[in-house]
Amino acid sequence: MGNAQLDITFLSLDQDELADVTMTTFPDSDPVYLSGWISTLTRDRAIEVGISISQDQISSFSLTESGTSISVNGPDGDLLSDFNGNVMSDPISEYELFSAIGGRYEIHSGAFTDPNGVAYDFTASTDPVDKVIIVISILVLGCLLAIGLQALIDDCKNNQQQAIKACADAGGLPSLKAEVEFAPAQDANGKWRMGCRHVCAVECRN
Repeated sequence: MGNAQLDITFLSLDQDELADVTMTTFPDSDPVYLSGWISTLTRDRAIEVGISISQDQISSFSLTESGTSISVNGPDGDLLSDFNGNVMSDPISEYELFSAIGGRYEIHSGAFTDPNGVAYDFTASTDPVDKVIIVISILVLGCLLAIGLQALIDDCKNNQQQAIKACADAGGLPSLKAEVEFAPAQDANGKWRMGCRHVCAVECRN
């Protein structure tokens, strides 16, 4: 597939939340990796994120499009459920795709509704990549924001207290980062549910 750019912006004015990530690997790398930030709109609270999506997941999950809605099918072919067990019949709505500069670039836009019913607007610019990579990245961002920005920050602070202190004692500026994996799982009935898991790290900046 070669190199391709992918930038995704994810926004909820009601929740005062913004996510901005960029693919930093080749789209056929394993895993595909995106890096960026989740923050409030004023950036008074923020956490760096890195998102990993394996090629097995890219090939195992598929999309169903109906009008301006997109749903995600798990490896069993059934619609993916959210982590509350509710089928995600149309997590992406108002979807539109535009071509730009003679088809060399694509602009994807729409709305994503998380498992708590919170709606986010998104735009993704690419030149181009497989649509399933874009949709899975949006699911991961939705999963993280359903956990909550402050909860992510607090979790990383609690888990990295020693590293934060060591960085500060050395005169550095500790920066929190959540390394995130797309992590769907099967429930007791064998149905696939959306999920993500993260590991916290601290980067000490001079």
